Amino acid sequence: MGKKNQAEAPAGKKRKAFRILILVLMIVFAAAFGVSLYMLLDYYGNAHDEQSIINDLKKYAASAAEEGGDAVNATLPEGEGGGSGAVKGGTSGYSGEDGKEFVSQYAAFHDVNPDYIGWLYMEGTKIDYPVMYKPEDPEYYSRRTIYGADSRGGTPFIGPGATIDDDCFYIYGHNMSSGLFFGTLNYYMDEEFGLSHPTFTFETLTERRTYEIFGVLKTKLVYPGNGFIYYGYAGSLTESEFDEFVTNIKEQSMYDFGVTPAYGDQLLVLSTCSYHIYTGRFAVIARRIE
Repeated sequence: MGKKNQAEAPAGKKRKAFRILILVLMIVFAAAFGVSLYMLLDYYGNAHDEQSIINDLKKYAASAAEEGGDAVNATLPEGEGGGSGAVKGGTSGYSGEDGKEFVSQYAAFHDVNPDYIGWLYMEGTKIDYPVMYKPEDPEYYSRRTIYGADSRGGTPFIGPGATIDDDCFYIYGHNMSSGLFFGTLNYYMDEEFGLSHPTFTFETLTERRTYEIFGVLKTKLVYPGNGFIYYGYAGSLTESEFDEFVTNIKEQSMYDFGVTPAYGDQLLVLSTCSYHIYTGRFAVIARRIE
């Protein structure tokens, strides 16, 4: 009888240790699930807050335009549209084909924050957002709202090395899984969608611009000397630099738009992260046509 009890003792200890192990694992899994759930809820809560900010901005623009009639008061940033100063009546002096002065419906955002530089809209996507420009710290809005508050999604911004009037400039935005900001730019990975949505608009304080897409690039960050660096052509371009850029974009584009820019056309690159590969990037490249 004593021998039997002695044999059962180690078995009992093993069962007890196993139960403790199971309990510890359950606690660990529960904690991990709790953290994951919190992060998921926080992510989508943050995304909801960010979208609410954008929606509020649109309402602000609509109400400001309504109160001002056909004009929205704003102040041009230094160097834009002929220098700083009040834009009388909210217009820029720019006249369209109909002879009417252009009035940006979003000009009032510049009163909210002088770093506001324009509004990007792409039909068929969720991209309908303000664009920021802070030349002394280009990536400032990478993780900030238009008000400067911390934000995971940030706000689309003009990249370093160029102004919106240079030969080539870049607008960067985060690829959010919620679809916010540049989260739907990858719609252009689909040829049918891209060819049926070949243009988009970028509305500055002084004019509404139309851009025509000529390439879409699924690539990654490249170190100098190891291939074509699509993000390295910001600013003024020589004719050879322009041709080099356009040739590489057309050769590496996922599909052909049948468009070839000519030297003198302004180029705009929309760039975001892509998760097809480590340090992946996706870009939509266009030329200005209006």
